Amino acid sequence: MPDYSFCSVQCQKIGGAIANAHEGQIMAIHLTDMERKAIKEARPCLAKALEKAKLLNAFMEVPPEVIDDIIYACWSGCRASMQVQSMKGEIPF
Repeated sequence: MPDYSFCSVQCQKIGGAIANAHEGQIMAIHLTDMERKAIKEARPCLAKALEKAKLLNAFMEVPPEVIDDIIYACWSGCRASMQVQSMKGEIPF
């Protein structure tokens, strides 16, 4: 059975229901509308960071779907780290 992490208890409940309905599998296609919108709206932030690092030109021909995958990977990594920190009892402030 795959191991999933969620951003909130509500998302966990929904994700669990999706996984139960699909033999334990949750695919990226199951992103919520809010998650898809957030990823899309993060594109300018990524572009600004790439421009600051003088890397924007290297990404000019990259399809939006691939950019979204990059953003999602970063977001997932940050979320996973925060969850691990929380499980260790670390307080975020």
